[in-house]
Amino acid sequence: MSRRRRAEKRPIPEDPRYGSSLVTVLVNMVMSHGKKSTARRIVYGAFERASEKLGKGDTVDMLLGALENTRPKLEVKGRRPTMVSGVKNLRRYALRTRAS
Repeated sequence: MSRRRRAEKRPIPEDPRYGSSLVTVLVNMVMSHGKKSTARRIVYGAFERASEKLGKGDTVDMLLGALENTRPKLEVKGRRPTMVSGVKNLRRYALRTRAS
């Protein structure tokens, strides 16, 4: 870790087969113990099986659609109040009454 300046973000290279940086990120998440070729075989095999099963041609679009399905549609704020004076004691009391 450098003390002089902040480290620069390196660009994520595109995948050699699909040409997408998203596939590279997925391969890096699957990879363990530095075995990138094994991780690529796993990811590419999963893509081929999924495209055969679903009948869709472009697997990168399928991956993007799956990511869109998992993302939340709305941003939700927390309901917990901020720590202002007196709120901390009220919260403890409310938790105590529920337990009994």
